[in-house]
Amino acid sequence: MTGFPDENELMRVLAATLMQIMKRYDSVRVPRDSVSGAPEDERFAVQIDVHNSDHYTVRVVKLTDKQRRENSGRTEEALLARVPEGWSVKVWHGRRTENGLLMSKYRARQLRYALASRGGYTEVELTSPNGNFSYFGEAICSLKDNFCRAEGRVIALDRAVRKMENAIGLEQDLHRVFSEAITDAEMRNQDSGM
Repeated sequence: MTGFPDENELMRVLAATLMQIMKRYDSVRVPRDSVSGAPEDERFAVQIDVHNSDHYTVRVVKLTDKQRRENSGRTEEALLARVPEGWSVKVWHGRRTENGLLMSKYRARQLRYALASRGGYTEVELTSPNGNFSYFGEAICSLKDNFCRAEGRVIALDRAVRKMENAIGLEQDLHRVFSEAITDAEMRNQDSGM
């Protein structure tokens, strides 16, 4: 083969090679994409280093949690864009104390508790402009993990936004069903001559 292969051929070779590599690991299950045969497992990515037109290196790299969130569109900016205009967003962070309690670091200082070096929580509240509706999202960090405010904020915000969108979708469905039922009842009343 002379020259650099076209993109479709490269993707086919790449997908086949990647499937062979990943099948060697029993713990990794790779579903196949219906079109290209490429893996859909979001824990891994393919990195291609092109050295010249005849030589390139293909590597499989494991993505970090942060990279996976960025690839899936779960960034703080993308999530805040899904919050309707006028809604307020409040964020609280807390830490674990040495005796295992979760509380704000200010409250822990008041009570003279020592903060643990790992673990914590983040809570996000979305409130409607009139204050009638509030949706909460929470992210609790394991004692094995370092507490990261930014990651906790994204996870908790994602959970709160999903709850809000599910509730708004349910409200719209109920409104549509009731509107249809009222319209049907009015039409039956007109047909019966009432």
